[in-house]
Amino acid sequence: MATRIKPSAAPTAATPANDQLPRELMCAMDGMFLRMLKQTSVQEMSRMNTSPHESRALGTLLRQGPLLMSELAKTMEIPLSSATNLVNRLVEKGHVARERSDDDRRIVRVTVSASGRRLMAKLDQFRLEASRHALTRLDTTEQRTLIALLRKTSE
Repeated sequence: MATRIKPSAAPTAATPANDQLPRELMCAMDGMFLRMLKQTSVQEMSRMNTSPHESRALGTLLRQGPLLMSELAKTMEIPLSSATNLVNRLVEKGHVARERSDDDRRIVRVTVSASGRRLMAKLDQFRLEASRHALTRLDTTEQRTLIALLRKTSE
């Protein structure tokens, strides 16, 4: 059984008063994400022979379309070498393909294959189920408030 993270009632000497609410938010979000991950995502991703990083790369490519390796690295905020290694693994698994430009063969775009699309559709179903489960402790009004606040903080 996982240890539940509880925010402290009062700031400590090491925690300035103005950090208390951000720390409580951080703990609450960590707890929510851990609960969601425990539900299905990590176990199912492991069974599907994929990692969270691979899933994130596939999601990025599906949302933004074919990208240059440098664009993928920049979008994911990871070093180019990490993006290259990630794409290499995805190519080996058949989830993405590299497409060379007809005009300049040095330009290579990464695209999601049919296999990658099927994998992401399955993972989206597991993520949706985990999200449903995470919301079960809230009534409809609280669910809508949480979603609105999360959207506002991600703008």
